[in-house]
Amino acid sequence: MLNNTFYTIRKRTDTEGGVDYRVSLNASHVIYEAHFPGNPVTPGVCIIQMVKELVEAYRDTTFFLRTIKNVKFMKVIDPRIVGELTFALNVTTQDDGMTIVSGIVGEGDTIFSKINLIFEEVK
Repeated sequence: MLNNTFYTIRKRTDTEGGVDYRVSLNASHVIYEAHFPGNPVTPGVCIIQMVKELVEAYRDTTFFLRTIKNVKFMKVIDPRIVGELTFALNVTTQDDGMTIVSGIVGEGDTIFSKINLIFEEVK
């Protein structure tokens, strides 16, 4: 939905507990024109959607976001200043089939968001 328009995947690195993605943001995307004109801010809902899409790419399946356990938006992401982000995601599947995703959205030493979500695979 947002991949290759709002953001582009630059690099994927599988890790022991999940995956790290390096993505670039498209500062000229129409979303930034509305949120907010002259002072673009990456909407929290877009960050959550990006996590969903990245986990779907990692697991090669489609997910439904079942629960937002915890999300902390710690710093504003201005795409003119922060052109690239790293999504460091831990991904585990429980016995009940739910997929737990916890992660950090950051750049270097800066943490923009901490996320803990529960997904259900769409069958």
